[in-house]
Amino acid sequence: MFEAGVLNGLTRISVELGSSKSRSDDDFVDRVNHSYTTTVLMLCTLIVLGRQFIGKPMSCWTPNEFTGAQVEYATLVCWVTSTYFIPPNQATIPADLTVRRKDSIHYYQWVPFILMFQAAIYRKHFYLYLVRDEPVTLVGSGRLA
Repeated sequence: MFEAGVLNGLTRISVELGSSKSRSDDDFVDRVNHSYTTTVLMLCTLIVLGRQFIGKPMSCWTPNEFTGAQVEYATLVCWVTSTYFIPPNQATIPADLTVRRKDSIHYYQWVPFILMFQAAIYRKHFYLYLVRDEPVTLVGSGRLA
């Protein structure tokens, strides 16, 4: 019974969104791709950017003897360079550099830029589609020789 209600609700939403077409060749799936997907990707970008640049981007291990400035510096170095993950149940840092390199994490700085790029690609595809389908008007005499 619950599943039928959910399916009916989704169908109703789909019909309502599908009936408000701005173009005759733009259907629900097209609008999801160029509008909603772009919006969701940009919201995710804002959340990640807010976490990285407004909040505390990550927690890096520092010795207890470090002062506040040293902890801040270590966190910035940790943020700029690639880091590696140490499980909470592991008490020591691996001394072997190959083990550290194997477990290193390189992507976290680029996540907001990748999300923004994906949103731009979804939106650009829509604009290219619009430009491609616009009628061409010739200015001038109206005759081609």
